[in-house]
This record gives sequence, C-alpha cells and structure tokens, in this order.
Amino acid sequence: MSFFRVDGSISYSDKARELRKDEVRIYPINENSSNFNLPKRWFLLNLNDKTVEVFFDKEQYLQILENKHISQSLHSVNKVYNDYKNSMIAPWFPENIKLRIKENNMLKK
Repeated sequence: MSFFRVDGSISYSDKARELRKDEVRIYPINENSSNFNLPKRWFLLNLNDKTVEVFFDKEQYLQILENKHISQSLHSVNKVYNDYKNSMIAPWFPENIKLRIKENNMLKK
C-alpha cells in the first residue's frame, strides 16, 4: 500500500492500516510501475510566513478560504489570469493602485 501525505512525501506499508488525517491512498499506474496517479489537491500559500497548507478535500479548502476571508475567486488561476488580462488589475493590488490603474485606463479610451 502506498500513501501520499500533505507534506509531499510518499510512504509505503506492506500491511493494511488506517489512513492518517494528513494522507490519501495512492495507486500505481500499473503493476510494474513506480509511477502513481496522485489525487487532486489544493494549496494555500501564505507569503507572509512562507507556510503552505495542502488540502485533499476541495470543500475543506474552500471553507478555510472563507474562514480566512479570502475570496474564493482567487482559487481559480484561470479566472485570476483572465481578469488581470482584461483589466490589468490583480485582486491583491492595494486599493489606491487599483484606482490609479482604472483612472489611467479611462484616460486611454
């Protein structure tokens, strides 16, 4: 049996055992392979203290975002990129910078 942990490590056990809270069971792609199909996971990066939280459950991840007052729209990289591409404003820009960019964009039109 093989297990993938939230810290990125993989552990192996030749005995059946219960899953720990911080891991999921992974399966080899085929019998002779050391390659595994890894489950989806979500990351929350804290740039202030340089910590990373990893979640195997999307609902738990979204709940943590809500608890930390982080917009769920930020979890979609494609949405953030497309919004930025269209407006040239990233959601984490300070409000005064957002205002200047909006004003500058209005002057260009």
